[in-house]
Amino acid sequence: MRALCSIGLCTVIAGAPAVAAATPAEAEALLRKAEAAIQENDTAKAVLFLEQAYAADPDPRYIANLGVVYQRSGQYAAAAQAFERYLATDPDPLKRKAAETTLTQLRPEGLIVSRPAGAEVIIDGADEPAGITPLRTRLLAGPHTVRFNLDDHISQDAALTVEVGQSFELERALEPVPVDAGAGRRTAAYISIGGGAVALLAAGGLGYLTADALAERDAAGSESAFFDAQNRANVFGWSGIVAGAVGIGGLAVGAYLLVSDPEPSAAGARLVVGPASVGIDGRF
Repeated sequence: MRALCSIGLCTVIAGAPAVAAATPAEAEALLRKAEAAIQENDTAKAVLFLEQAYAADPDPRYIANLGVVYQRSGQYAAAAQAFERYLATDPDPLKRKAAETTLTQLRPEGLIVSRPAGAEVIIDGADEPAGITPLRTRLLAGPHTVRFNLDDHISQDAALTVEVGQSFELERALEPVPVDAGAGRRTAAYISIGGGAVALLAAGGLGYLTADALAERDAAGSESAFFDAQNRANVFGWSGIVAGAVGIGGLAVGAYLLVSDPEPSAAGARLVVGPASVGIDGRF
């Protein structure tokens, strides 16, 4: 344990059981108990004895020892926290360098890449992105989940296991969101049908105005009133004919586009003409 603890660090774990008060004279005995617990692979006891030793004798080496215990048991987050607290005690330069080297090994640097580049990288479900690919970053040793988000591409999750002291590289090819080739065709069909319907409504309104003008013409009491009403009837009538033709044409074009759509998607619809009926297949 002494060989492992040449640096020294201790951290109080959230939720750890309360420790009994000890005297500085007992710290060495507690350290020996921690060494024995390590030999027995009993991490929980080793941590508790080191906490008690540090409470009795606030020597930073106990903090470093705690970091070593956590590192050996694979609890890399706790180990990194312990070594950071050890560095906060302002150790001498040689021990500081050793602790910093250990932290670097616990958080090796690596590269996260996507094809195409420019994807947002979310690590372990964080609220904020870690950056944009290609991303060079440091990650704590252990398992991670990396999500790639890129506009017009399908988001992808990837598992990444970072080893202590080893650089890493993660690369993922992102697939484009499937393009519905018939979407433009169907949109044009819906616009054409909608425009045709509006034109037919306008034709109906113009027909009403034409009939009203003709009624005024027949009831005219003077020649000028007769010709004025006749002119209005002519304008409304021809306008109604044009609007009706446009409306029928719009409906016909829209129906043709829907009928001739070879592969309506789940998000589309098409007109289906049967022997004695006309229906719509799919959904809008």
